[in-house]
Amino acid sequence: MAYTGNTLSLTSVAPIEGGWKEWTYVTTDSLSTVKGAGYISDASNRGMEVGDFVKVVNTTTPAYAIYAVASISAGAATLATTAIVLT
Repeated sequence: MAYTGNTLSLTSVAPIEGGWKEWTYVTTDSLSTVKGAGYISDASNRGMEVGDFVKVVNTTTPAYAIYAVASISAGAATLATTAIVLT
């Protein structure tokens, strides 16, 4: 499967002091696929930046994880390899 832009949505924006955004991405792709280099191919066009958070929801497995945007290259985002753990 491949990235589908119409299932990526901006869900919240940090207060003025913050500077990060939170995104939600719903997919049938595995979490390891979504973490692949440059998977989110239209990141710059959508306003995604390094340090933003992406909640990834897999509807097939089901699985859920939160990742930070680790890098953006040529407009495409790569997510961190490790999920953010909430305790």
